[in-house]
Amino acid sequence: MTLDPKPEKYEVKKKTWEDLNNSLNFYFTKGQFDRPYFIVNFNEYEMSKEEIIEEAETKGYKVTEHKNDLLRFE
Repeated sequence: MTLDPKPEKYEVKKKTWEDLNNSLNFYFTKGQFDRPYFIVNFNEYEMSKEEIIEEAETKGYKVTEHKNDLLRFE
């Protein structure tokens, strides 16, 4: 067996609601901090910044724009 040639282009798959949910669940249930928080770069997700903020706030998270395309969940 041999290798295929290295691809010229590749598509970066954006993260989904499931990815965000899994990360939040991990940090807020198994984190090692008294006051847990989680920071994400919203550009890595297929959802818009506004969608992420709106959904998170309806689920009880406090979300603030941190800096440089980052959202902080508390």
